[in-house]
Amino acid sequence: MIEVSRLRLHMPPGFEARAEKIALLVGDHLQNINISDSAHIEKLSVDGVTASLGESDYVIAGKIARSIVDRTTSNPSNSLYSREGGLNA
Repeated sequence: MIEVSRLRLHMPPGFEARAEKIALLVGDHLQNINISDSAHIEKLSVDGVTASLGESDYVIAGKIARSIVDRTTSNPSNSLYSREGGLNA
């Protein structure tokens, strides 16, 4: 599980009214992801996630959640990542 205390999404035109629901769904997705390490990340930016207006909020949130997980777990040399008995940043 990944816990996020604050999430700020920058949504393109057409998605503004959907941002709050998408943010909540990102949290739901992150709670359901099984990772063995623990982490504390003060600030994290992820690359843009491609989404179309026709995609559901659930699908878009899943893409954002996957991007967060990939960013936090894939690159040990990342300045946000340091190992100390687990994943800590």
